[in-house]
Amino acid sequence: LGWSYVEVKVPQERGHIIEDRRAHFVEVAELLKAEVEVAQAKYPRRPICLLGRNNGGGHLAFAIAEGLKADAYVLVGAVPSISEFRKCSTYDPALKFRKRLQDQLGVAGLQRIPELAVTDVCTSLRRTPDLQPEQWHIQNGSQDPWIDE
Repeated sequence: LGWSYVEVKVPQERGHIIEDRRAHFVEVAELLKAEVEVAQAKYPRRPICLLGRNNGGGHLAFAIAEGLKADAYVLVGAVPSISEFRKCSTYDPALKFRKRLQDQLGVAGLQRIPELAVTDVCTSLRRTPDLQPEQWHIQNGSQDPWIDE
């Protein structure tokens, strides 16, 4: 079929798990925009399809809301609301997140989990009203052992 692809390695999150999360997502959005520009220059007549897996789906949705453009988007295993998952899930990654947050900030830290909503897939999609349904394929995840990888 003549497909070409470029794999983008997203940098690890640095800093505080809540306070620095949006800055990390902005950094990743800029990285993705730059990679798309390179791909468009290298393959000028080929459509660009972007795929985000697990937490990468959240990164991709956020980047699109920040202005990233492509011909199609695929989100695989993306949790629609990572803030709700982190707050309510009894699945191991959510439990580890809450323990780490409580170890850092005490019980008051748990009350800050809703601040993560700015990076939720659903929030990002609401910020992107011009997307057409035929541009998307979304397979949601809720019990994925690789969510934090």
